[in-house]
Amino acid sequence: MLAAYASRDAGLAGLVLVATAPSLSEAIRVRLASRWYLMPLGILPVSRILPHDYSLTESLLQPHARDVAIFQGTEDRQVPISDLDSALSRVQGLRMVQVTGGTHSTTFPLSRDAQISVIRGMLSQ
Repeated sequence: MLAAYASRDAGLAGLVLVATAPSLSEAIRVRLASRWYLMPLGILPVSRILPHDYSLTESLLQPHARDVAIFQGTEDRQVPISDLDSALSRVQGLRMVQVTGGTHSTTFPLSRDAQISVIRGMLSQ
């Protein structure tokens, strides 16, 4: 998600994101839920506590790279693909690539060849 914000003014040919969170508050919530000793903090209204809840949708609705592809694993329990589908429904021209069997930590290696293909396509435009 940070790459999406940072790329807004960079004039990139494309942007490839892997296993990305739909918002900062969601990333924090998932992290809190991933450790038993942090789980009680999960009841906090994280999105209300943050001065600005950075959102992937917000960053991609701003002028950005011409082509955006997100590789998301179908078995990602930290950032379920359904969370991204609903969060990014307003973003035009976005390519969502489902990585079959990919978890949060295995989506990158499982989709490496597909990512390279997408990146080559972005560079050839």
